[in-house]
Amino acid sequence: MTRKPGLRFHFSLLSVLVLALNGQASAPLAGRLLNPKNSATNHCADRPGFMSEVRPEIAGGLESLPKVVLVARDAEVWVEGQAGQSGVRVHAYQSFLRPQKKNSGKVLCAQSPEGFRDRFSMLAPTLIDLSAGKKVGHSFWQFQVVAENQKFSAWNHKSSVIEKDGDLISILKRNKIPYRFFQVGHNEYELLMQQEASGLLQTLSVRYEALR
Repeated sequence: MTRKPGLRFHFSLLSVLVLALNGQASAPLAGRLLNPKNSATNHCADRPGFMSEVRPEIAGGLESLPKVVLVARDAEVWVEGQAGQSGVRVHAYQSFLRPQKKNSGKVLCAQSPEGFRDRFSMLAPTLIDLSAGKKVGHSFWQFQVVAENQKFSAWNHKSSVIEKDGDLISILKRNKIPYRFFQVGHNEYELLMQQEASGLLQTLSVRYEALR
């Protein structure tokens, strides 16, 4: 984003995104985690752009971010690696701009060997309140991708981890997943988190709009 949004746009965007991130328009269905809506999908021909995109990393990480409210606009999950002799690839996407159930999360492409079953999960902040007053507070979502015998689903939902005045650095450290922050535009920032298990690397990218 190269232009500065007007004040009216800021308040409108903040209202819409806070509703979405607080789960008021996309509350998870009971039992869905145990019985997710899997579906077959296309194979992933290439790695997603955010995996190779060149952007400046913010030295000092979270402590060097501007003292504003960061509101998540969208998120992407990429899983890749080997399961036995076969490859696993999953690319999922989540938009927070339209808080509707049909936009709660989507697997864009995926592949896995027959009989492969796994669940990939990461916790990440979707509201980061670094402002002086901290009237909004921090909020977290759980991002999950479920693989079930060559069918896949994205199951993302608001987490019970909510901190208004808590130390976000301590929360992220408790999560025990390495993270980095990048500036990807005049008013946009990105959080990148990665974890590896059983030969599979999971990467989560969350992009934010800074509201001053």
